[in-house]
Amino acid sequence: MKFRTEIEIAPLNRRIGYRHRLLAVGSCFAEHIAGKLADAKFDIETNPTGILFNPLSIAEALRSYRDCKPVAAAELHCDGEQWFHYDFHGSFSDADAAQALKRMNAGRTLGAEALRKADFLLLTFGTAWVYERQG
Repeated sequence: MKFRTEIEIAPLNRRIGYRHRLLAVGSCFAEHIAGKLADAKFDIETNPTGILFNPLSIAEALRSYRDCKPVAAAELHCDGEQWFHYDFHGSFSDADAAQALKRMNAGRTLGAEALRKADFLLLTFGTAWVYERQG
């Protein structure tokens, strides 16, 4: 009995080396792989706006890095205690709106620079669902 799906993946015709810049975006697996690569002294940036689990959120993050449009204060939401943005991981939230906005814009700027300089993009997808609100 097999407890996993086995997929044959052909080797990449281009090898990743120490001269390359990498950007890892996606699930917590991206964090772990990037950590191993960073420990091995690869030039890698990981999840500049936080861990993401579904392809739609990853695509939106990459678009935000490409466009590098600053987050506006009007885009923030407050749950009564913390200011947050739906496009950022909860670790960017803060009790102070200005601090949250500052960290979010720093993350987006970092993502834009990392994407612009990247030779390779590592994407990892989790198993999360996407829910869309109607109205």
